[in-house]
Amino acid sequence: PSLNSERFLRRKTEQLAESKWNAAFKLLRKLIKLTPDSDMAKPELFYRLSEMFWERASSTEIRAFATEESCLERNKGPSAERQCADARKIMVAKSDRYRDDAIKVYKHIVRKFPNYPKLDGVLFALAFNFQQKGKQQAAKKIYKKLIQRFPRSRHVPDTLLNFAEIYFEEGRVDVAVKAYRKVVTNYRKSGVYGYALYKL
Repeated sequence: PSLNSERFLRRKTEQLAESKWNAAFKLLRKLIKLTPDSDMAKPELFYRLSEMFWERASSTEIRAFATEESCLERNKGPSAERQCADARKIMVAKSDRYRDDAIKVYKHIVRKFPNYPKLDGVLFALAFNFQQKGKQQAAKKIYKKLIQRFPRSRHVPDTLLNFAEIYFEEGRVDVAVKAYRKVVTNYRKSGVYGYALYKL
């Protein structure tokens, strides 16, 4: 009974979160529609929308794996494993669609609002989401653009680290080491310093 109560409570909490997200999403879409492109608030509204999609993609993906784990704890056997994996795949596909929506909005901001003060953050998020989708070449191209256009951006250390990770995965260890070393040498106070040092 306590396990069922816990599941019921979790489902109710998820339904409430879903309802709140949908309400916030509708309001934001309405504000975007009512705000002229010439208004300085317009790119900020789009940025909030893209972040909502990104956060939704991440939380859906996390929930997909947690759901699979919970399913496997309740059910045993090969058919249960397939069933649990199938449920996860459906949720991961949903997460990918949210990520695609985020990418579309980030690209729109880059194209329509090139002077947006947070454009470095938009570029970073766009590249990171491409990286999450396994589109490494697209990610590298945008990371490079970010470093060239915004060499003093707070996102540069993370960008260098992500560059290094991509190169490492590609087997280009020498190039990866150079990027890790740049982080360690030039960004000692960044949040990724310790990880870059570890990778060296």
